Amino acid sequence: MKRSRRRAIVRIPYGPSLRSWLRGNGLFARVRHAGDVGDVRAVHTSVHTSSAATVWSRFLYPVPPFQVAFARVLDVLATGLPEARIFVVSQFGSIPTYIKALTLKQRINQRLRISPGSGPCAFLDARGAPIPKGVAYLEAVIHRYEAAVATACKAVAACRYDGGAFGRVVERPEYISWDVIHLSVEGQAKSAAVAWAALKRVGMIPSSG
Repeated sequence: MKRSRRRAIVRIPYGPSLRSWLRGNGLFARVRHAGDVGDVRAVHTSVHTSSAATVWSRFLYPVPPFQVAFARVLDVLATGLPEARIFVVSQFGSIPTYIKALTLKQRINQRLRISPGSGPCAFLDARGAPIPKGVAYLEAVIHRYEAAVATACKAVAACRYDGGAFGRVVERPEYISWDVIHLSVEGQAKSAAVAWAALKRVGMIPSSG
């Protein structure tokens, strides 16, 4: 019986849990499941959290080993799902626009959930005001990880990177969920629209689709 065409969405933990996830064969299980449910034609690797929440966890996993691990992820996907195409996105939004999208009350009350209290990753002070040095540092960390993802993707023929499309999004209050970490329904809709446009731009779907 001919299998129906499917798209597989594989959510990859970009933070320190990526290492244990790979060790526990979480990726292999997902690839096997995707192969079982149909003729997979597209794989979308994604993470749906705010810029700050994701990059803080990323800081705990240095860039070089992350790039090696992520390259292994792509290799497993490309080998296990040879007919699939892989689409990798950059980090949604940016630290400066994320801060502006939060109210002062949110920045003060949730500060220790979204920003370390001290150290290079701290980007909010106790009054909820941005710490310029911390903001600049985290932006640099984000771009290093995005460069690692783009480099790993470029080495796989079936992989396409969004070219930083997600990172160019200006975050708005309505894009952020009540927990100030994840995307709201509106934020998910925005990410879908940005992804759709990027998919057209990289030629993974017809431009007229």
